Amino acid sequence: MKGNSKRSVTTFSSETLTQLREKSRELQESMCDLRGVKEGWRRAPVDPNVILSLFPTLRLKEGYRLVGFQFTSHENANGIVLAWPADKPVPDPPGDLWHPFSLQNFLQAHLQMHLGMGGWQVQNYFSTAIMPAIEGDGSPRSYLEASIFGREIYEFGAVWHGSDWSTHYIIGGDPFTEGASWVSDDSGSEPLDPFSREAWTVKEKLPADWSPTVTMTPKQARVEFYTYSALGFETLNLHRDTYTQGNYQCRSKLVQLATGKQGYIF
Repeated sequence: MKGNSKRSVTTFSSETLTQLREKSRELQESMCDLRGVKEGWRRAPVDPNVILSLFPTLRLKEGYRLVGFQFTSHENANGIVLAWPADKPVPDPPGDLWHPFSLQNFLQAHLQMHLGMGGWQVQNYFSTAIMPAIEGDGSPRSYLEASIFGREIYEFGAVWHGSDWSTHYIIGGDPFTEGASWVSDDSGSEPLDPFSREAWTVKEKLPADWSPTVTMTPKQARVEFYTYSALGFETLNLHRDTYTQGNYQCRSKLVQLATGKQGYIF
């Protein structure tokens, strides 16, 4: 850590983030095998509360529990996680819901019935904006964990065309001299060799240090980390999440630092 009494910067290893993601993926592996799974909405076979438990500096606010659903169609899948009132029953999805957004409308109606008198915002229960239901211990690592957990839970149960965040690999060192972090695929894991600088178009100033960092001030926490993705085109990216101290809902910005050759399309 470095800085003065009003501003501090904590540096983390890229392996810290990668390990959290790998553990989350291992837990969600059963949702990726869609053989024999009836298409449409189903209760997720994975408990999202177990995924949250991988992030020890974070916890649900009192009165909540996480519940998950998955929508499957033609070997593709998307998921949704809700912070549901702990004392309220969770309805099963009707069998006639065949649109990926139809369950959200159905569950919103149930939530509104339960919460309408309580003044809670229904939209804050869904994985697209679930972080208001999360609190942490206020440490720099808690904000780093919030940035990874928020992305993991947003892409909960996603398969094939439903994937985006899962195509990003954390970078901890200069990719032009050290390569990229370990990449997992069907054939195992192997590191990417250093990139050829001549094959890349640099669009923004590249950092001298590619390590993930959390910058703390009395009012804010800012998480920054870097990724490589080959979805569509190869890209090197800066992810910057800004939090108000004590609040684990962030303003997120993605900056494309450089582009390489054509990649792949799901």
